[in-house]
Amino acid sequence: MVLKAIAQRRSIREYAPTAVSDAQVDELLRAAQFAPSAQNSRTTDFIVVREQAAKDAIARIMEKPFLKDAPVIIIPASGAKDIFYVQDIAIASENIFVQAAELGIGTLWKHVAPEQAVKIRALLGIPDDKKIVNLIPVGYPKEKTVPHGDADFDRKRIHADRW
Repeated sequence: MVLKAIAQRRSIREYAPTAVSDAQVDELLRAAQFAPSAQNSRTTDFIVVREQAAKDAIARIMEKPFLKDAPVIIIPASGAKDIFYVQDIAIASENIFVQAAELGIGTLWKHVAPEQAVKIRALLGIPDDKKIVNLIPVGYPKEKTVPHGDADFDRKRIHADRW
């Protein structure tokens, strides 16, 4: 059930030292590539970072030490010519989040500022025609998380026909 996986999804900043398998990463990337894209452009590529030195450098660039502890960092990069690259990356990222939650794996949307994106592109050899808006650390949560529940659903934020 998709809603169950959505409710399980939490932002994780502390990761257990448990490895994430290649098969699991492939599942996440399949979910990402099955995401809709503007005009079916499918311009988003994904960089999978497992190398510790690269994760350490990304953590320094982002000024977020916890990033180095994630077993994997996935970086969506979309075509700069696609005017909807932010939306395409966001939808693909959400698919990764939901599939990861289904697998019991933790993720996080970490915004990448333009000046950080320049440094990450240089570090990883990402072409200049690819835009980066976020990165996704992937790993098993260090501690058990509580899923969203009825208290997180707010009917006051729903408006019928008009505001």
